[in-house]
Amino acid sequence: MRLIITFAALALIWSVVGKVDIVATASGKIIPNAHTKVIQPLETAIVKAIYVNDGQKVKAGDVLIELDATTAQADTDRTHIDWQQTQLDAARARAILEALTHNNTAPVMSDPLNGAELEKYAAAQRMAAGQYAEYRTKWQQLSAELTQHESERAAILENEHKLEATLPIATQREKDFKDLLEKSYVARHDYLDKEQARIEMERDLASAKAKLKELDAVILTTQRQKEALTAETQRTQLDQLHDAEQKMGDYKQEYIKANNHRDSMTLTAPVDGTVQQLAIHTIGGVVTPAQQLMAVVPLDNALDVEAFVQNKDIGFVNEGQDAQIKIETFPFTKYGTIHGTVLRVSNDAVQEDPKQTQTNDSKTNSADNRDKPSGLVYSARVQMATNTMDVDGKTINLTPGMAVTVEIKTGRRRLIEYFLSPLMQYKDESLRER
Repeated sequence: MRLIITFAALALIWSVVGKVDIVATASGKIIPNAHTKVIQPLETAIVKAIYVNDGQKVKAGDVLIELDATTAQADTDRTHIDWQQTQLDAARARAILEALTHNNTAPVMSDPLNGAELEKYAAAQRMAAGQYAEYRTKWQQLSAELTQHESERAAILENEHKLEATLPIATQREKDFKDLLEKSYVARHDYLDKEQARIEMERDLASAKAKLKELDAVILTTQRQKEALTAETQRTQLDQLHDAEQKMGDYKQEYIKANNHRDSMTLTAPVDGTVQQLAIHTIGGVVTPAQQLMAVVPLDNALDVEAFVQNKDIGFVNEGQDAQIKIETFPFTKYGTIHGTVLRVSNDAVQEDPKQTQTNDSKTNSADNRDKPSGLVYSARVQMATNTMDVDGKTINLTPGMAVTVEIKTGRRRLIEYFLSPLMQYKDESLRER
């Protein structure tokens, strides 16, 4: 009897003095630290080639699947040709404008494509030379007409000066012969000859003055035609340059877009890793936008646990807390647990996946289900201390997707509190129901 009393007393003392850990239990799964990379197409396309198999290791940039890029390549080629042509059009307009500014005999066109398309450059150079030659021909014709008119004007002006100099003499002679006629010293016909000479000179002088005015107008018109020809040619080339530069920017963006579209038809590995969940195996098969074709699990990457904490526990779970991770496939009673540390906890609750809840329910009894997350839960990231486990003397690598149970240490309490807590709750809540 004394032994029983002593044992009971020791048990009571231990329950008051002794402490146990308080843990929050959360279910979850192992995930890569950098997350699995999902490979998806951007649009509906036909599978041209498949270069990988499930479980195959790949390096970043390796081609995984090639889709038919015939249409995308055609768009890329078309926009690239248009872009190149607008560059040549702009260079041609600049060369002609430069030649107009310096009155060169021929335009000198730079190669904006740096030798990439010599035939196109040569054709553009010939076109520039032809356009400028047409302008020069018209300009030279007007220049020749202007020179001819100026020569005619100079000759008429010289004749005018001569007439202006000789007309007074002819007028004086007429006057003198008139005086002599009045005195009957000369015949009347001699006087009339002098009068006729004076009249003809006056008429010629008037005609010369009129012709000079006419030639001045023609010369001015020809000069303005030359100026208008140059101005019109410059305006045309400036318009073509502006249009080409505007189209150049548009075509460049279209080319970049088309090039990216073409590149998107070749699906490559975003990181070094292992191919998993390959969902397409048929050459010539059709894939749809955002369809998951495979996943690439990052290689040699640390593993974490994504656990879902119940609402009743979230108030006690914080970053930096220790945790014990139980791997479902390896019973912890035989193979132990893995130490972990809480890295972060979500600030908002998420709806638990019903499929996960059903899976958990099928694997646990009703008593256990009371401790499982349901409804709204909080996501917690837990860092694993190791990515391997010792199983029957072999080192087994843990892989993403393995189901786990995480016990997060949230504090400590006396053992007697554990037993008294239900009684205190019953005391507070009893005798108040309707």
